[in-house]
Amino acid sequence: MNIQKKLLIAVVFLSVLCASPALVLYYRAMVFSKTFDQIPQSVNDLAKASSLNSVSQYIRYYDEVLTQSARNYAFTGDPLWKDHYNSTVPLLDEMITEAIKKGTIEEKIIFKNVDDANQALIVMEQKSFRLVDQGQKISAQAVLDSSDYAEQKRIYQKGLEEYFASRGKGYTDTLTVSTQVIDNAVSGFQKNLGVNLGITFLISIFCIFAGFFVYFFVKVIIFRRLDTLIRATEEIGKGNLSYHVDGGGNDEIGVIITSFNAMVEAVRNSKKEIEKRVEEQTAEIALKAKDMEDQQKATLNLLEDVDKEKEKFANEKTRLETILASIGDGVFVTDNKGRIELINNSALRMSGFSLPESLGKFYSETVRFRLEDEPEKKYKDFVGKVLETGEMQSLQNHTIVLHKDGSSTSVLDSAAPILDTNGKVHGCVVVFRDNTRERELEKSKDDFLSVAAHQLRTPLGSMRWNLEMLLGGDLGKISLEVAGVIGQIYTSNSRMITLVNDLLNVSRIDQGRVKDEPMKTDIVKVIQEAIHEMVPLTAEKSIEIDYLAKKKKIPEIMIDPKRFREVVQNLLSNAVKYNVQKGKVGVDLEIKDKQVVIEIVDTGLGIPEKAMPQIFSKFFRADNAVLAQTEGSGLGLFVVKKYVESWGGQVSVESKIGKGTTVTISLPLEPSSHILDNNLKDFPHQI
Repeated sequence: MNIQKKLLIAVVFLSVLCASPALVLYYRAMVFSKTFDQIPQSVNDLAKASSLNSVSQYIRYYDEVLTQSARNYAFTGDPLWKDHYNSTVPLLDEMITEAIKKGTIEEKIIFKNVDDANQALIVMEQKSFRLVDQGQKISAQAVLDSSDYAEQKRIYQKGLEEYFASRGKGYTDTLTVSTQVIDNAVSGFQKNLGVNLGITFLISIFCIFAGFFVYFFVKVIIFRRLDTLIRATEEIGKGNLSYHVDGGGNDEIGVIITSFNAMVEAVRNSKKEIEKRVEEQTAEIALKAKDMEDQQKATLNLLEDVDKEKEKFANEKTRLETILASIGDGVFVTDNKGRIELINNSALRMSGFSLPESLGKFYSETVRFRLEDEPEKKYKDFVGKVLETGEMQSLQNHTIVLHKDGSSTSVLDSAAPILDTNGKVHGCVVVFRDNTRERELEKSKDDFLSVAAHQLRTPLGSMRWNLEMLLGGDLGKISLEVAGVIGQIYTSNSRMITLVNDLLNVSRIDQGRVKDEPMKTDIVKVIQEAIHEMVPLTAEKSIEIDYLAKKKKIPEIMIDPKRFREVVQNLLSNAVKYNVQKGKVGVDLEIKDKQVVIEIVDTGLGIPEKAMPQIFSKFFRADNAVLAQTEGSGLGLFVVKKYVESWGGQVSVESKIGKGTTVTISLPLEPSSHILDNNLKDFPHQI
């Protein structure tokens, strides 16, 4: 009898053993289910008794579920979020329809507007789903971050706020179920529960005994013999080719054991044959080696004089080649025309070209540098810049080297001139290293920040609404002491929302997803409005902000007014927060070399000299700034630099401890080709 028949017998036995008590349990389950026939069939009968206030809370809740599910699907592509979204849409529609039906004439109008906004939001969210399904996550996220989406969201929320303002406070629960019916159901449940527990216990005992039976059956028939086979393979692995496995038979494992013994016998015979051949060939090689040694001695005598002449040159060349070969970074050297004279193995590996294909060629023909987001566009001639100026040049962030086969490697580092004793440039040496791992970690970090911030923004927003309802008395009067505590929570919540928005902003900048919408902008008006918005902050420290360019005529420039306002607000906020009591802030503008130069001067704490190289880094704050102002994310100057440089401008900082800080921004009068959103690079007409 083979193993398959033996296992079949064991399975049939186990099935018969468990079938009888299972049928009894099914019968008891049918009796058990009848106990609850008297309970109302649908919770919807109870929901109909709920007040309109309760329905509106469901509307708000389902809207949050839809928004969160849509954003999570846009960022992760997980189909579970899409299923969750689709299952919630009819629930929200049902609640809005019920609210329209139950409300007064004014409330019907309010909820009709809410319904219109909801349908518009669903259309945009479904559009983002289609983009995700097409592999266009970034475009899907852009739909959810669009101004149209935000406007419909505002209409939706405004409708709910109007309803709560007119409806007042308090919720009424009219959910009632017959106490007698529930008591009868519970009594029947308890009786059937006891019986079913007993039956379940008996089934468990049956299954335990059946499991032990199958375990011992399988162990004796299969595993014990397999263990013997495993021990045999271990012995063979140690070199014991004389080992023999007992336990052969007519079943499958017996056939395997017989075949295994035959294989070991064949290996043993092959080993003997190989050892015999090795002995014969070793003797033959020894004779040939002696002849070759005699010939080599004669050749060395003839070449000895030549070797001495070449020794110095060969040693120098070998040393140089060894140094280059041992360097893990890519290195190549060009002449004063940019043609490759020397290149190491690491550079060849990253470029995919061979040494003969590279030597004498212009460097960009074989070592093809590109920007990560624009691989089809030619890279700037940084080697030519080195040869022209005699100054070092660094590679741009997110630079890659295209391989011959079309793949790429993320690289980082710089190029330096080769100077003679008179300081004349004779060539250029370029050193670049593979930073693919660092780039992947950076992308993972950016993705994590983006997802985490999106996950936090919705619950924080919901928390803020609830806190506003508590403070506004929508849920009943609260004491002054409780209001004070809730106010502190509300303030902390607002700070968290600001931090989350900052993190999202930084994530969009790093991923090139900040939508840039340049237009003719009156920057003077934007700056004056930003100064006015600082009044509450300046009043706390009696700080005066002076606009010093009142008589200067500054033309409009092509720039995104929203992003420009964010730059000015960040700089003014820093100038006020880190200023002294009754300090001053000056804002001046001028036109210089076809640039608009904006200068913001304060009389604040100043920045330590050792902190200056890091002030534009993400999350960096100088020690004296942390002591003076505990709140802050350290992202303001990072955002300012990214925006300004993307517009083709520059930003610089001068500061002295105890004297103050001067931040200078220069922006081109003519529109720049740089944009913040990589998704817009194919649409230059939008610049």
